[in-house]
Amino acid sequence: LIVVLLALFCLVKIKNIWLADIYYGKGKTNLEANEIALKLNPSEPLYQSQLGFIQSVVASQVIFPQMSNLATAEAELKKKAQKYFDQYVNDSISNTQKAVTLNEWNLNLYKNKARTELNLASIDPKYNDSAIKTLLKIIELSPTDPTNYYNLGVLYKNINKTEEANLAFKKTIELFPKHQGAINELELQKKKKKK
Repeated sequence: LIVVLLALFCLVKIKNIWLADIYYGKGKTNLEANEIALKLNPSEPLYQSQLGFIQSVVASQVIFPQMSNLATAEAELKKKAQKYFDQYVNDSISNTQKAVTLNEWNLNLYKNKARTELNLASIDPKYNDSAIKTLLKIIELSPTDPTNYYNLGVLYKNINKTEEANLAFKKTIELFPKHQGAINELELQKKKKKK
């Protein structure tokens, strides 16, 4: 009887993991599928990370634009919209942070965390600082990947930290001399200095 119960338990666990993977695959553009995947397998950091990113997309591309349409709405409706917005932003940050906590050596989790922070920075620049920290952690984990330095350079450039951006672009070229994006950025900076 114990063997049968143990086998049944294992089959249910395997079924849940399999279903969670299916929902994870559907969840790249679907919040509800992400939530189901995480419920089925709550210990999987990839599901946690993807859910956090999708929540940031909902906050920045669905709720936030609609909030500007509420300029003439009742105070109670504005308050409710702000509450939903804050909840999605907080859950987004919490889920991506939890994912990297579950597996602090997984580079993809950090990349998704940076992507989430950059997405949130599009509506609130305070997230640029955490995105910089995350990109620096990515560089620490993968110091020979020129793309990591390039991404950091682009972020620095976007927040008007030109010196830091140029250093990142130079490091990109040091690692990959034919990196056209970094070459173009440095040439653009030279042209700006001449003017």
